[in-house]
Amino acid sequence: MRVFITGVAGFMGSHLADKLIANGEDVVGVDNLVGGTLDNVNPQVEFYEEDCVLTSHYFPTQTLKTLINTELFVILLVDK
Repeated sequence: MRVFITGVAGFMGSHLADKLIANGEDVVGVDNLVGGTLDNVNPQVEFYEEDCVLTSHYFPTQTLKTLINTELFVILLVDK
């Protein structure tokens, strides 16, 4: 399965990605690196540095539009 995780460079997102990868899943991850670090991202994650809090009425950027072809979304909402 291909899984899309927001906040993949944070504590919860990176640990979830590690578990999914250990179970044989493909992981695509997005993070703006404000609360997380690139060191937390598993090298097997297809990683994109993006900000999911968008200013243009919450329409996804072109990069995010290309990532929507996944089977499962995991959206982690974190208060800054």
